[in-house]
Amino acid sequence: MGKVYLVGAGPGDRELITVKGLNILKAADAVLYDSLIDPLLLEETRPDCERIGVGKRMGLHSCTQEEIVDMLLKAASCHEIVVRVKGGDPFVFGRGGEEALALQAAGIPFEVVPGVTSAVAVPAQAGIPVTHREEARSFHVITGYTKDEALHYEQFAGLEGTLIFLMGRSNAGRITAELIAGGMDPEVPAAVIEKAFSPDQRTLRSSLGKIASLILEENVGSPAVIVVGKTAAYDLRSEAGCGSGTSRILVVGTKAFYERFRRQIPDAELLLEMKLRVSEPGKTQLIEALGRIEQYGWVSFSSQNAVRLFFGIANAIRFDRRRLASVGFAVIGQATADALLEQGYHADLMPETFTGPAMAAKLAERAGRERVLVIRAEEGNEEMFRILEEAGVPHERLVLYRAEGDCASGLGEIRPGDRIVLASASGVRALCESAGGALPVRVRYACIGGYTAKQLTKYGHQPEITATEHTAEGLARMLRGILPSEED
Repeated sequence: MGKVYLVGAGPGDRELITVKGLNILKAADAVLYDSLIDPLLLEETRPDCERIGVGKRMGLHSCTQEEIVDMLLKAASCHEIVVRVKGGDPFVFGRGGEEALALQAAGIPFEVVPGVTSAVAVPAQAGIPVTHREEARSFHVITGYTKDEALHYEQFAGLEGTLIFLMGRSNAGRITAELIAGGMDPEVPAAVIEKAFSPDQRTLRSSLGKIASLILEENVGSPAVIVVGKTAAYDLRSEAGCGSGTSRILVVGTKAFYERFRRQIPDAELLLEMKLRVSEPGKTQLIEALGRIEQYGWVSFSSQNAVRLFFGIANAIRFDRRRLASVGFAVIGQATADALLEQGYHADLMPETFTGPAMAAKLAERAGRERVLVIRAEEGNEEMFRILEEAGVPHERLVLYRAEGDCASGLGEIRPGDRIVLASASGVRALCESAGGALPVRVRYACIGGYTAKQLTKYGHQPEITATEHTAEGLARMLRGILPSEED
């Protein structure tokens, strides 16, 4: 029997999950998740983790609560670590109490990991403080939806402070009418925040007497949070923080690249996450190469993705790593060297310039007549192979994977003046394909290196910046160097 963790994932932004919650999610054997969590959180789970969608949303329930409890108990019977991940906090209208009682009754060990509740975070995102000195010394969180009409909202009309209604969009007319009937002033400020922490977020402000009509007129979608009270009129957002009038930096790259880049420029946003797909011919070719690994003097990795996929496949076929004892490892870039070290190996060769041609030149010096196995992505710099051939270095190219992405849904969010960071040539291609064959205009592009810049020019655009140090950190430093001059 395993242990179950009831984890709050926060209100829709994957960065708002707690460190503890994220660490547990990464260790999970099975995850049962709701529809309101950021789907990118699921990418944090192990490849072998069982993912079970139990998306609950009003009117769109894919599973009843009883079914969810049954699945939770069944998962706990065959997995060591089971995570029930919920939007917001598990115990704030999240049915976490019911699930905890069921686990308790079944004798299954469990732990609750609190989450950031939308009751506080969503108003804050809209610039609305739920408490404020002299204006609101308390706040009250109330369900806006019940299966019956046993809850009478008149009883909340006399409360001081801020009233926060979760799941109240479709019931807004009844809520506001009963509050007014209970004696609340119809002119008290009110607001509704729709789809917080998403590109479609919007905030509508009005009065208690008019907010329900505004919700209908504006066709407000779900999820939505309704706030009633004096602080609902506040808009405590920084102009800089909201990005109004300022350009954004949007990143097209893998999650690993994005995280490294964002540590250097925290305000960066992920426009398109490139997914890695191992090609069937590449996988077959790698398995064959591993079977005769003694024939190679060197294995060359062009990226950390290549390293992880190489060893992932090797582990899957139970490859005896002792056979790598006589192989030298060549890597492009420190991030690739770090990924190799995670596998227990030090890089034997790394060029000072992080490019394929620089790697080929170094191999020409060191490899001699030793055969080189070059592990790479489908789209890569062909110049490397020309150099190896001219130097007479025997080599074998192995196209192991392809980076793919679809950012059609995000293209509508691009504004004139935005900067788009391109982490690879495949990102250029994916962005163009998503845009219907033409890259966005009136934006500025920053490329990780010359080969990516070359691909960009094929589509009729010149990069504003091409990194001389071909890393996320190097590109971020170059961008930081020009951003202050525009803000002065």
